[in-house]
Amino acid sequence: TKLRESYDGKAYQETVRLAGEILARDPANAPAKEYLDKAGAEILALQVAPLLQSGISSYNSGNYAQCVADMEKTLKADKDNKDGQKYLFLADTTLAKPQITALIESHRVAEENKDLLAVLSQYDSPALADSLKAEYKLLFNGYDDIKSNISRVSLTFPSRSSATAAYSQLLTAVYKKTGQRKIVFEGQKTWQLRRHGKDWKISAVQ
Repeated sequence: TKLRESYDGKAYQETVRLAGEILARDPANAPAKEYLDKAGAEILALQVAPLLQSGISSYNSGNYAQCVADMEKTLKADKDNKDGQKYLFLADTTLAKPQITALIESHRVAEENKDLLAVLSQYDSPALADSLKAEYKLLFNGYDDIKSNISRVSLTFPSRSSATAAYSQLLTAVYKKTGQRKIVFEGQKTWQLRRHGKDWKISAVQ
């Protein structure tokens, strides 16, 4: 009776204490287990509620970094919290978009500058970089005045740590043998990306 009254009165810490005493004497007591679980869930909800409120408010005001911090704390306390998972993903991927857009721009500039080391450093594995090295050397050695135009960039996020970037590219350059400008590439490119700490790297190219 005291157990039920404490729970109905929202004295959840008292409910946990009473349930613990009952289970110490009678480990199989089903009502005590039920009230222990219910009270524990209520205590947890009360603990994470301020963090959730702060995180959602931060997200709505555009403070995505604070939202990430609050939601990570929320999920540390309650790993299955649906709102915590939702807003952490939304805030984290919103922060990632300008980072990936900057990576695409940096890649474009490195191509125009024929900076082989800068281009290859953006891939997430030596094997992938090596597989593309010959292609870039052919471009850089055979052409001058490279111009790269990027448009229609689209970003999607299968998870917080992976992304797909699709964009249209028109790559023109002056062919050294003829001195004529020609289209080297025109079409759609798709990158698979992975997060490495705070940085994003290209893991596959289509």
